[in-house]
Amino acid sequence: MSGIYHADSIKDVAESLIISNLPEGGVAAMLASDVEYHLHQILEEASRFARHGKCTTLTTTDVDQAFRVLNIEASGVRSLWAECPSFKKAVPAVGPRVYALQDEEIDFDKVVKEEEIPVPRAVSWTAH
Repeated sequence: MSGIYHADSIKDVAESLIISNLPEGGVAAMLASDVEYHLHQILEEASRFARHGKCTTLTTTDVDQAFRVLNIEASGVRSLWAECPSFKKAVPAVGPRVYALQDEEIDFDKVVKEEEIPVPRAVSWTAH
């Protein structure tokens, strides 16, 4: 089975979710094709919302409406447009006002002392 999503991608996601006992024998490939099918279905429905709204750009609101129409609950994912990022105003000495995202502070001593820092999988390139 060849598609957009490969079995290796499903195995990586399973490992990141601490699912270590994913059965062998094509289960990951079947899950990959299922994920691809459902993403196609969601995007097709979202594009209908954009088309009926006479929009040329697909927005997160269209995708959220597609989730609602298809009766898909985005478990573990917050609503796509319910929570907007909070910006903090920084007033420079000269020039226009600048707005920046409000980030949490990180204690670098704590980060450096942690023994296990998860390393992401290396990027691989393939010809198509």
